[in-house]
Amino acid sequence: DFICTHCRLEGVNREDKQKAFAIHDIASKEFEQLAQISHVLYCKDVSAYLTNLTLSAKCDFKPLSKTLKASGSNWRIDYVMEEDLDRRSETRYVIDKPASIKVGLLSSLDARVADLSASGMKLIVSPNSELQKEIRVSVPELKIKGEKYKVVHYQADTGTVRLCLMEDTRKAKVGSNVDHMVEENTAYFKVRDIARIQRATHRYIWELAVRHMPSLSVLCVMNRFTLDRLKTVYQSDTSDDLYPFSRTQNIIPLHGFFADKAQAKPKSQILEGMFKETSNQALVVHCVRKSDNRLVYIKERDFLFSRLRTQIKTQLDEGKIQLSATDVTAIRCHGAITPLTKKRLAQLSKIDKAMYDKLETMQAGYTHCIFITNMSALHHDLVVDNLIAKPQRQELEGEGAA
Repeated sequence: DFICTHCRLEGVNREDKQKAFAIHDIASKEFEQLAQISHVLYCKDVSAYLTNLTLSAKCDFKPLSKTLKASGSNWRIDYVMEEDLDRRSETRYVIDKPASIKVGLLSSLDARVADLSASGMKLIVSPNSELQKEIRVSVPELKIKGEKYKVVHYQADTGTVRLCLMEDTRKAKVGSNVDHMVEENTAYFKVRDIARIQRATHRYIWELAVRHMPSLSVLCVMNRFTLDRLKTVYQSDTSDDLYPFSRTQNIIPLHGFFADKAQAKPKSQILEGMFKETSNQALVVHCVRKSDNRLVYIKERDFLFSRLRTQIKTQLDEGKIQLSATDVTAIRCHGAITPLTKKRLAQLSKIDKAMYDKLETMQAGYTHCIFITNMSALHHDLVVDNLIAKPQRQELEGEGAA
């Protein structure tokens, strides 16, 4: 498989981190790894623009350099879970205690407890250790002695073992022991509650992410008229997503991306398709003529499939034009309320009740978020290197019908 990812990197400053800690009531001393975050990296799969390409001119293809071949080494990626997705039946606590697993009459295997709940635990053992489906575990510091656990999941290469208590009579006893231990040390276990840690981590990262939106974004609301549905625009100061257009004070010329050309009345096939959900992505292409700075709009189909692409390449080679290719993607807003917006609105209600009522009503009216992303560099290189898209079957059928 060939996968192409469009990446945008944004630096995170100290002030934004302090705001994220304060808004979500997170103690920075308890989450030192969050305080160390320095950048947010946004990744978007743009393989769709590359899966149907062919060469428009002959090319001598050379062998791939060894430096481009996969290394085989993997980077660790941690997933951050939204609180709505938490399906745990019991509270789990992060803990680090020595344990042992009985593997024979007189032999045992050393392990460490990574987390604990009333009827389960996670152990770390030496990688590739041999384990039975049912094992007996002892954790002296937690007063667990030779209890029978079922191995729910075992990842041999990392030595991670997830366990669940076996016997119902003993299960009640061990569970009550754990619950009693938690009650006696509430302050200690509160900061080690995995659900609380993950909830705080997700909220903090979400806060930083929305403060550094990767693309110019347009919030859309319900309205009878298509163009009037474009409600609010968010754009960072460093964004170049409006290119080849420019922002004048608070006026943002979105008609350059959405409005149909040569129409007497304002219309937008792109917006109609996105709101009716017959399409969720479009490529808007312009050429900027350097001699007089004139903008020339090019239909997506002509740019991808027609001979015009070869003419654009010639003009680019001669330095007469500059290519602007902008990706427009619509995301449907499925729910008006999320745990995060609910919390933010609750905070606002204590400060400004009138504004809280107004924002709560407005939330229900949002239908889509449209992202506008400048992807000129990628499409410029594809054109210059003689790559042209092959028409899909439906495109060819459309030409026959026309």
